[in-house]
Amino acid sequence: MKYKVKFSNFGGIGFNSKRTEYEPGEPVEVSYNAICTDTSFTFHANVDEKNVEYKEGCAIISFIMPDHDVEVTVESRNVMTPLNIGPYGPMTGIGMMMFDPDKQPERPAMPMPGADEWICKNCGNKNKGRFCTECGTPKPVDNTTWTCPACNTENKGRFCANCGKPKGV
Repeated sequence: MKYKVKFSNFGGIGFNSKRTEYEPGEPVEVSYNAICTDTSFTFHANVDEKNVEYKEGCAIISFIMPDHDVEVTVESRNVMTPLNIGPYGPMTGIGMMMFDPDKQPERPAMPMPGADEWICKNCGNKNKGRFCTECGTPKPVDNTTWTCPACNTENKGRFCANCGKPKGV
């Protein structure tokens, strides 16, 4: 009796296998071709033992087919160290090169943006985030100048025009 290999994440996008049905005891090799340089991947399969290798921009998941259907899934998370931390989070890029997920840097904790209170100019609601919780109006932009503590450049935006440091760091 043959059993099936199923891919449940993202409708199976990124997963490839030569066949979808195997006899118990047959070797199975599944490739995942959506590997990014700034992402850590963890592969799961409901089998006793599996092997995951990274080569030529793909992850190769191999196992021996048990006497039941096997579901192969993937978990992913961005692990790229941010270049700048601002009100919208880290600035990251996406790449399609192979990497070793065990050697990726941990992402540092980021301060909560817009922690200080402000009053909405449209409805008068008191808020703490970037948008008014009552009417959705964005928090007003602070147009006052500030001096970068790292390079002493005078700035108006949220980042230093000379060295890129975020305002208030």
